[in-house]
Amino acid sequence: MRLMFLVAISSGVLVMTGCGKGEDLKTLSSAEIEILLKGNTVTMESAFIAQSRPFKQYFGANGITVQATENKRTGKWHVDNSNNFCILWDMSQKPVKMAKETAAQGADNTEACFQVKQDSQGKFKVYSATLGYVGTLGKIVSGNPGKPK
Repeated sequence: MRLMFLVAISSGVLVMTGCGKGEDLKTLSSAEIEILLKGNTVTMESAFIAQSRPFKQYFGANGITVQATENKRTGKWHVDNSNNFCILWDMSQKPVKMAKETAAQGADNTEACFQVKQDSQGKFKVYSATLGYVGTLGKIVSGNPGKPK
């Protein structure tokens, strides 16, 4: 099952547009989200103009997440029982060069939770309860390729 997700993602192309009206989206279960993210590095393109460049984020099996933009920041992540993945950023490591933070990133030191939905083309879109569509997942790579060896 994990391989099926990785193959579907690997062939995906980053898109900044939301889903068309009337398109049925499949909401991923908590188990599917964990399979998709755990131990992998994901490229995501934000739907926000201020952060229109793609970024990479590693979701460690140990609950640590690392987001790499111009600088990197770390936090803790987990999957809840409501089909969400949630992130609490370590605000002591707030990046200096990062674009203006939004509520979607947990800027106010609160945990931010997101749903992942799959469209009819197999693309995974990320949604926040407060902001709606926040971005599209692109390439998923097993492990943390940004980790120094």
